[in-house]
Parts: sequence; C-alpha cells; structure tokens
Amino acid sequence: MRKLLLTIIVILLSISMHSQTSTFKFLTDLETKYDYSYSLELQSDGKVLQAGDAWGQPCMVRFDTSGNLDNTFGEGGKVFATWSCGSNPSDNDIKIQQDGKIVFGTSYFNGTDEDFIVARYNSDGTQDVNFGTEGKVIIPIGAYNDRCNAIAIQSDGKIIAGGGTNNAPGSNHEYDFALVRINLDGTIDNAFGNNGIVVTNIGLKNNIAYSVAVQPDNKIILAGEANDSIFSDFALVRYNPDGTLDNSFGNNGIVRTELSSTYDLAKSVILQPNGKILVAGSSQSSLSNDDFAIVRYNPDGTVDINFGVNGAVQTDLGNDYGNDIALQKDGKIILIGSSATGTIYDFAALCYDTLGVLDDSFGNNGVIRTSFGSGDSDGNAVCLKDDGEIIIAGSYNHGSPDYIDFATVRLFSNITPSSIPLLISPINETMGLSTDITFLWNGVYDASSYKLQVSSSYDFNSLVVDQAVINATGYLAIDLISNTTYYWRVNANIGASTGDWSEIWSFSTGTVNVKYEINDDYINIYPVPVQEKLQIDGKELKAYNISIISTKGAILKQVKGFGLTVIDVADLQRGIYLVKISDEKNELNKYIMKE
Repeated sequence: MRKLLLTIIVILLSISMHSQTSTFKFLTDLETKYDYSYSLELQSDGKVLQAGDAWGQPCMVRFDTSGNLDNTFGEGGKVFATWSCGSNPSDNDIKIQQDGKIVFGTSYFNGTDEDFIVARYNSDGTQDVNFGTEGKVIIPIGAYNDRCNAIAIQSDGKIIAGGGTNNAPGSNHEYDFALVRINLDGTIDNAFGNNGIVVTNIGLKNNIAYSVAVQPDNKIILAGEANDSIFSDFALVRYNPDGTLDNSFGNNGIVRTELSSTYDLAKSVILQPNGKILVAGSSQSSLSNDDFAIVRYNPDGTVDINFGVNGAVQTDLGNDYGNDIALQKDGKIILIGSSATGTIYDFAALCYDTLGVLDDSFGNNGVIRTSFGSGDSDGNAVCLKDDGEIIIAGSYNHGSPDYIDFATVRLFSNITPSSIPLLISPINETMGLSTDITFLWNGVYDASSYKLQVSSSYDFNSLVVDQAVINATGYLAIDLISNTTYYWRVNANIGASTGDWSEIWSFSTGTVNVKYEINDDYINIYPVPVQEKLQIDGKELKAYNISIISTKGAILKQVKGFGLTVIDVADLQRGIYLVKISDEKNELNKYIMKE
C-alpha cells in the first residue's frame, strides 16, 4: 500500500455554532476574507435562505429545518453567482416566488461601472435558464454606477427592483432613486415608466433607496435617504402601478422626514394590514452617536401622530443602526440592527408595541443583544416564523486573519440541529477522480471534532484514512491508489459524546497520467508554506498559465507566467490550495499551504 500524505484543511469550517437556552448562533464561511450578508427569506417549508456577497461575488446559503446547511441546495448548501458586484460589500435582496423560485437582486460589474442585475434560481439553487438571458437580466440605468438594493414581487408575479442611479463618476455620490419592473420571463416591462425604468430626484445631492414595498393595489413605495448637502433625511416615494408618481401621497408622491439636524437614514419599509406604513432606520442624536429610529405614516404619507412621539420613535442604546423591520402576528414591531455600548457592535433586536413603546416582556426591557465574540457583529435582515422564532442575518468580523463571515441568530427557536454530518464532496458514486482527494462535509452543532474514515471496503475493515479532524470540516488525502473504489464516512464528537456515522458514500479514482514529475528540473514553487508572495519559476517552460484553485474548485487567481512569476496571495485565507500550471503540452498540479 502506498503511503498517504494527509493534511488538515483548517480554513474549511463551514459553520461554527454556540447556543444558550433557545438562542442559536451560526457562522458560515464562504471561503473569502470578506463575506457580507444583507438579506434573508423564509421558505414555506421552513428552510431559511440567506444572501450576500463573498468578496464581491454574490452568493446564497440555505439552512434546512434543523438549522444545518441544506445539502439539496447548490453545493453543500451554498450557491455562488457567475458575476461580480464590482464592490464589496454590495447591498442585495432576495425574494421567493409562489412557485418556490428565488429572485436575487444586486449589482453587476460590467467592466467599467455597475448596473442593476436580477437573477432567478430554481429551488435547488440552479440558475433558471427560462428567465432573462441564462437566468439573469442586466439593466443599465444611467451613465455611471447603478445599485440594486431591494426586490419585491407583485401579486401578478412581476418583479420590482429598487435602488439608485449615480449621476457622477467614481466614488462621488449623487444618486437618484431608481426603479425597474421586470416581467415573469425576465424581460423589461416596457409598460412601466420609461421603457421599464423610473428615476426620481428628491434632494439636491444624494438620494438612494434601500427598501421597497408593494401595496395590495400594486402601488409601489421606495424608502431610503434624501440629501441636499452633507446631511440626509428619511425619504419615501410612492408610485402608481404604471410608474408615475402618486400625487395623492405626500408632496406630489414624495415624503421627506427630518428626525435630526444631521443624518437620518431609512433602511426598511413595511406595510401594516390597515395600510399604514412603517419605516425603520437610524437617526443621529449627535455627530458621534446614532439611534434606532422608526416612523409610522398614514396611507396618504402624513406622519401618524398616534405613534411614538409625533409619529416617531428614537431609541438610544449606545451607538445604534436600525437595518430591518418586521411585524409579528399580534401587531408588535420587531426592529433589528447593530448596537455598541463601547467600541464593539452586537446584533440587536428590539420589540415595540403597536404604539411604539418598547415591550418589557421581550428580552431586557424590550431589547435582546447577541454577541458572536470580541469582533463587530452587524445585523442586517430579519424574518419571523409563525411559532414566534426571530431569525436575524448579518455578518461577524473575527479580525485578522479570517475577517468576516455570514452570521445568523435564531431567537426563541425550537430547532434541533442534527448531530450527523452531511457529506458534500466527493459526490457519491463519482468515478475517475484524481488520487488527491479533498473530503468536505457540513458542520454539526457544537461539535468539537470529527472522525473521517476512508476504506477500500464497504465494511471499513480496510481503512486507509482514520483521522480525527479538529476545528475543520475538510481533509485532504494525497496519493490514493489509482483505479480503486473507496468508501468514506464522518461522525462528530459533541462534548463527551460521539454521534452516529454519516451516510456512506463511494468514489473511484482513475488512471494517473503523469506527463512529467513536478520537481526542481521543471517547476520550482516557493516558499511553501506561503504567506504573501508565491514565486513560481518555470525554468523549462517559455510561457505557461497559472491557476490557483480552492479545494472546492473555485478559480481564485489566473495569471500568465514566463520564467519567474510572483503572485500576491496575501488576500487568500489560510488553508490548502491547488496550483495548476500548464503550457501547450503539459499540465502540472501541486498543492500548497497558505499560512
């Protein structure tokens, strides 16, 4: 039997979880340093969708009803878009159609600036090729950056995308509200606005929408900020179903509300059953301090003076940012966001009664804070379950070297996370694989370690791997035997207990065709392990292509090499990567460790 070289993959911890009473906390690593989550949706079957971007690449994750990543969605519960946002982080939104298909709205980098993009996915995470062009529709609105921040679905199934269009190049912010309506097949609805697009200027400088709501009569409300100079107000615009401004609302369809003399920012809008409008965000009590803020409006756009103080509620817990709002079945209001009493931000959930008074029966005087550790936590989206559970999505910053991951909090939850790992890769019954195999599985709640077994026999009497894996959900085995069928399984250690084994999956290796060995006569790769600069010296190759690939197959870097080539890998996380080097005749593969 050939000797195996086994290396722990320390960066592939997909989920780390901790709990207290009925609160569950999840961290999901999308394998970049900067994984930001901004949107959340609850499916009718109880599964939870969370979306964001992984260093500028839009992505989604789905959790099953036990709280684990859902292996029936994408790869191991994760789906990555085929385009780049251009900026990181980049706001986005997701909504679920009645048929279970998923609508994802965000920004698309066209090589020069950003456009609106709306994509549709099937319920299994595959792109819906019957929508737009290859599952997506790209909408350029202005000459510069266009930001799609919010999505809504009308009762007739048409899709509303809202955000802003910039009137200035580069990092200048001179946005106007922007709105697009899309037909069910992904074509632009030319009956809406000006060939499907509406642009509304509110203030003199920067005006951008972050949230959209559709009334039962198909009138559309955009909420965001309006700015005349350096300071901003809450801003609402209501449109008729054809995209014209609704003159029965506010001042010719526009409402601005000044809560402070500096920055007021509306991030979320929802409708109450009685037609009143709730808008949430933050308001500055001083230039160095923001407060949670909610304003309630009557259906005509006037402020509802029976809510809070003259229609508004401002709650000061420290430095606070409100990002999303939801209504419970009893009419109570849930506002979520981030709050810092010192220098570290935590998730914050606040509950108000129907008049805007904090509900003392909720948490600590109407407030529940949730910390993920010593770094900042940003709560950005919320959804409510019928059983009273509150689910909050956002991001958590570990600090160097791992930085930011998706974060999820489940309050008042009755889920029972599975103790059995779900296998991801290699996929069951795959044939013709390399003799270097990366084993991946989904994490188990509160697991301290895992046991991976690989055998050449189904009864596991012929083990070739029998390895404990700590703080990771992946393992790399190098130099398995070619043309051999293997079986593998994983279990988890939770405290003093050992969980049941996972399913048994199989795979078969193929014939290894070594065209020439990787050695110093042909290619010299150093230093290994590498921290910042990877040097590749192709002594015998005049010109060659270099790809650096993650253990999940994502191509992270591609460069042309000639002689000595230096690649900056400082932005890669710690772990194992495949370096693929090829010329016209040969292809060489070598694994490296990034520290």
